[in-house]
Amino acid sequence: MIKNELKSRTIYVLALVSVVGLFLAYQVNPRFAVDLGESGDTPYIRDLHDSESTDDLSYRWSAGRSSILFPGIGAYTPALMRLRLNGSRPAGLPLPLVHVTANGRELASFTATDQFETYELALDKQTMGFSGSLEVQIDSETFVPDEVMGGGDLRQLGVLVDSVSLELRPGPIPIVLPPPRHLLCLALTVLLGFLLARQLGVSRELSSVAWVLLLASVLLLVVQGRLWIGQHSLWLLAFLGIANVVTIVARPARRLLAGDREIPKSDMADVHLLLGVALMLALGHYTLVALVRPIREDRATDFYINYTAATVLAQGGNIYDADALRAADELKTKPFTTFDFGSLFVTYITPPFHAVLLLPLVPLGYERARIALLLLNNVLLFSSLALIMIARDGKLPGLPQWMLALLLVLAFQPIYISLELGQVDFVILFLIALCYGAYKRGSRLAAGPCLALAALIKLAPAVLLLYFLWKREFLIVISAMATLLLAGLVSVVIAGHESILIFGTGILPALLKGTAYFENQTLNGFFNRLFGYPGLCYSLRECPSIPQARILSALASALLLAVAAFATRKRVSKHSLRFDLEFSLAMVTTLLISSVAWDHNYGWLLLPFLILLSPELQKRLGTRHYLSVMALAFLSYVTMAIPSTLYRISLPLADGSISARIGPTLLLSIKVYGAMLLYAIFAYLTLRPPLEQSKSVSLQAGIGFQGASL
Repeated sequence: MIKNELKSRTIYVLALVSVVGLFLAYQVNPRFAVDLGESGDTPYIRDLHDSESTDDLSYRWSAGRSSILFPGIGAYTPALMRLRLNGSRPAGLPLPLVHVTANGRELASFTATDQFETYELALDKQTMGFSGSLEVQIDSETFVPDEVMGGGDLRQLGVLVDSVSLELRPGPIPIVLPPPRHLLCLALTVLLGFLLARQLGVSRELSSVAWVLLLASVLLLVVQGRLWIGQHSLWLLAFLGIANVVTIVARPARRLLAGDREIPKSDMADVHLLLGVALMLALGHYTLVALVRPIREDRATDFYINYTAATVLAQGGNIYDADALRAADELKTKPFTTFDFGSLFVTYITPPFHAVLLLPLVPLGYERARIALLLLNNVLLFSSLALIMIARDGKLPGLPQWMLALLLVLAFQPIYISLELGQVDFVILFLIALCYGAYKRGSRLAAGPCLALAALIKLAPAVLLLYFLWKREFLIVISAMATLLLAGLVSVVIAGHESILIFGTGILPALLKGTAYFENQTLNGFFNRLFGYPGLCYSLRECPSIPQARILSALASALLLAVAAFATRKRVSKHSLRFDLEFSLAMVTTLLISSVAWDHNYGWLLLPFLILLSPELQKRLGTRHYLSVMALAFLSYVTMAIPSTLYRISLPLADGSISARIGPTLLLSIKVYGAMLLYAIFAYLTLRPPLEQSKSVSLQAGIGFQGASL
């Protein structure tokens, strides 16, 4: 139906009118203001303290660095900003120096007074930029009330901020350019409203009326609530987009569940169109977020630490010595965020072999090395995808399978986190994919060294060696142990035996305790957050030993291992679907039982998700059975794709009891639940293997482009 609508002139006329209407709405230039301390200011502020009031005046204290956001107000247009603040200090303290920047450009530096004053600052069109959004950053000198007056207030206080307002002031040609991203989102939103009405069987005339009403509502929001619409335009598009997707998919799914073997060509044409559009949008998002932004903005904090260790190693120093790391740190340009190498999770904590691998990047200098690793990670990510897909099917998959797999990769949030931080997850994923492909081809001697090298970079992949040992694949284990010995000798020669001892006796025992930090999405992290005090959930310092957490984590891990061992007890052929399911189960188990596995490590689970897309699995299961499995897998995927930062909520600190904070604490382990669901799916499929070829119709042809027959 959508394909037919795209052949009609109506949709293009509506699109043109929508864009023109939105352009005119953005010419209305209201005064944008964020009144701090008043209700409704929270979505537009970052890192400011709780609201306070006195004499009918509400305000918030800033921290050392705080931000106020003005999303989607207007692109490449000069503006006048008014900032009202107060630099009041207790007696004896000097007034603070304040720096104000907008979108990274410094606007002013001044010493604040002890009274509320309004500072007028002009912004040129280059500062506003084409994004149409403005982030005002206030940096100020701080003090701690407890250190000056006592009372236990340990906050870092900067200045009192009452309000920030902005007034657009176009130049000689009084035109405000709409922010391109927001304009596109809003125009597509109203068009999707029209298409949804058509899909629901509404006539074209009544659907046009629905479009008029939706467009009028959006125009009113642009004029009267531009800050709100600037913040939520993508959500509006997503809501109507999902509604259209559900409607498109529901038609063929309903026919499948009813047992129909023939799906109308119009329904399948819409599915194909949906897949193509989704893939194009995902590629555009990936290009901007995973390539352009990491190159322009240095947020590679993890690579910063690892590169510093490699620099120390190149200088002949000890990679685990904090003083040596700080000395090497002073030789480089700082990234977006830096660490002082003073505690466990903000210093170098991986095996020495990791630093040895990074030695070739040291001569490039930090900035070039960072970009080189980013590009290498991208190559390895898509190479891993290709290796898994070809090894899974034993041949080159068809175009629909490639599109589905690529969309699955591009929409997975852990990938973006890993690329931004400068991690080596895709080096490890590539090695695991090589191991998987080598075993499927019967090259056992090649499979072992791949896993060994992955385990020498991060310890977690060593659990996969236990799987092959359990399966009595002794040639793989022996070749892996030989590689571990050889690479270990290389590490000793280059990094010194002292570094091996420090890692084995100091770093490793501390890592095995795990951490309650909210990004540690393992069983260990779950129980540490549940029984630890709330401050641990947002701290990267070394986790204290919590007996209840350690005992329950060990018991839960032992249970998962026991179930996985029972499910994988049978001998399998390297070419069988059963091996794919067992290897996937082993990978999910690896992450869950690790003491530490961050958000970005979940990128390794692309392999299990790609296995679930296997045409062979779909053929072996009945249609309804397969759709049920895929629905659960989709729920697991979405749960893992949600950034953990969305659940970074404030925990009650009053009594520290479990009953006071169990609800909020449980929200911090969202990816653990997704991984547990994925574990359950593979445990079920492995315990109840689909050995019989199903007589039900194949979905693969329906997904394809050859015709409408299922």
